[in-house]
Amino acid sequence: MERKPPDAVVGPFESMSSAFEPERNALPTVVADGRVNILIVDDEPANLKVLEVILDDPGYRLVRATSANDALLALMADDFGLLILDIRMPDMSGFELANLIKQRKKSASVPIIFLTAFYNEDQDVLAGYGTGAVDYLHKPVNATVLRSKVAVFVELHRKSRELAMANRALLLEVTERRRAEEQLRELNESLDRRVTERSEALRESEQRFRTMADQTPVMMWVTSPSGLVEFVNKEYCSFFGVSHEEAMHNSWRMPLHDDDSTYQQSLVEALRTRRPFQGDARMRRSDGEWRWMTSHGAPRTSPSGEFLGMIVTSQDVTDQRHAATIQQQIARAKDEFIAVLAHELRSPLAPIRTSVGIIRAHATHPLVARCGDIIDRQTAHMARLLDDLLDTSRLSRNTLTLQRARLRLGDVLQSAMEIASPLLDQQRLELVSDGLDEPVWLDADHARLTQVFGNLLNNAAKYSKPGGRVDLIVRPSPGWVVVSVRDAGIGISPDMLDRVFEPFTQATIARDHAPGGVGIGLSLAQRLVEMHGGSIQAVSDGPGSGSEFVVRLPACPDEVVFPERPIEPVAVADSPLPRRVLVADDNVDSADMEAALLTAVGCEVRTVYDGESTLREAERFRPEVVLLDIGMPDIDGHEVCARIRSQSWGGSMVLIAVSGWGQEGDRRRSARAGFNMHLVKPVDPDALLRIVRDVMSESA
Repeated sequence: MERKPPDAVVGPFESMSSAFEPERNALPTVVADGRVNILIVDDEPANLKVLEVILDDPGYRLVRATSANDALLALMADDFGLLILDIRMPDMSGFELANLIKQRKKSASVPIIFLTAFYNEDQDVLAGYGTGAVDYLHKPVNATVLRSKVAVFVELHRKSRELAMANRALLLEVTERRRAEEQLRELNESLDRRVTERSEALRESEQRFRTMADQTPVMMWVTSPSGLVEFVNKEYCSFFGVSHEEAMHNSWRMPLHDDDSTYQQSLVEALRTRRPFQGDARMRRSDGEWRWMTSHGAPRTSPSGEFLGMIVTSQDVTDQRHAATIQQQIARAKDEFIAVLAHELRSPLAPIRTSVGIIRAHATHPLVARCGDIIDRQTAHMARLLDDLLDTSRLSRNTLTLQRARLRLGDVLQSAMEIASPLLDQQRLELVSDGLDEPVWLDADHARLTQVFGNLLNNAAKYSKPGGRVDLIVRPSPGWVVVSVRDAGIGISPDMLDRVFEPFTQATIARDHAPGGVGIGLSLAQRLVEMHGGSIQAVSDGPGSGSEFVVRLPACPDEVVFPERPIEPVAVADSPLPRRVLVADDNVDSADMEAALLTAVGCEVRTVYDGESTLREAERFRPEVVLLDIGMPDIDGHEVCARIRSQSWGGSMVLIAVSGWGQEGDRRRSARAGFNMHLVKPVDPDALLRIVRDVMSESA
């Protein structure tokens, strides 16, 4: 069958067809929102779109079909109140389709309106009505007429549907009424029984709640929405020494400590906002003792969501708070003990190290010089262990802070190599570095990073076989720098890789082969690296395969350039030592050895052993430099320093604190007292002489 010419399209609406929505699904589901299904059938999509515009009504659901087959499928899927059917279609004419529709019981009663632009003869109209159609319209269709006719048939469909539904509802109502009458009789018979059972169940539920609440070893109380107490358990009454009736009376007030008024305010606010409640307060027990109680409250609601008040539990936590206080005191006492221990251990190390400096300076026999080197190296190692122990204590309390500055990574690594060089030399290890000259800048604490890499290098030296090699490798990357310390030593077993950074942890094989150590160096290194925003990782293929520690640190951006300041070496010969030095220390050995060291290099030295003597000798001797211990028995070093500074003759003296106390707070107290510098025992003899020269030069 040939296609219809363009003028067969409904003329007045042709220009609007391109702006309409995409085609609707030809097989919709059943409409459940009260709209009436209308099936429009035409093989021309443009005509379908025009019909959709004409019949655009919120009460209609338009289903389109572009062929007779599509129309039959739609009729099988849904019930329709009206069919608008084109006659001339390629696969089957509208007349033929109408005959098929009327033969099917489900769709036989659906009214059909024919639309045509060709079959306009009377015999065509009669043929259309002969198929059971209710109307026959010629294209172009008058939109108003079509809407009116459709509205009539839709309304008829609605009325028919409503009538059918009313009939069914009536039948159901009659059936339900008979059933209801029977059920009503049964319900009347059981109503009293159910009410009785319900009342008994409520009584049992309430009794169960009361029994459970009374067995609970914490106070439990229930309030109304306004805060009035509606229920208290046995523990509540026992704690406050009141009866159940007294606790429920409006005059009862919970005895709270005057300093804990915020507890009641928090409860009132929780009731107002209907939110959970939590608070701590001291409550007076029946014996008059104030006890710390922690309370937790939850809103109560009815099944309908109505706010009924608050259910609150209160638990006595006095003993727990006391235990926590004791734990804090123990921790504080432990820290103080470690600090005192470090001080007491540093004090005897000071004269030992100073004596070693004198022995090495005057040793003529190689064995004596070698013994001096060993003693000096071991005392330095013990001093570092004490520093690590104190740092670990500070880290555990989160009191260690970083003194950040812009610095070059290479300078840090050079300092770390100097720290590790004695142990590397002792083990006859070759230290091979790569990348130290890379221009990598960090925002970091020089001393702490030196401590990190010094620990890693010392660790590599301790666990390497003599005569081996240790590699120090720097690899920059955008925004970061990676530093690796690699050795060919005893290695780390797989089960220890995850635990190697735990405090006081050492592998069994390490304890068997390492020359000392308490297992805090790696833990300290990890915490310090993390404080710098970096990470550290241990890598090893197992025992005997060596190990590698990889440190990753954030680097400063490449565009940030810091001017290099060449470090001019101090010319020792050009920096004269002071002529007059006063050494004050209640440790006689320490004072005498410092005096002997300074005398050996040409200083005039006076030695005193208490605070009063220090003040008298300083006024009489007028030294240029005073090496002053802090912890002297009669007057401590801070007071001595302050008194010297208060004298007209003491303002220009160089006062150096030499103490076993070395934490940041100790250094700050020394600075406030007026000291030029704070040195921590044991002081390296060469370093002591260099520092005295430098301080003298600065003061000059």
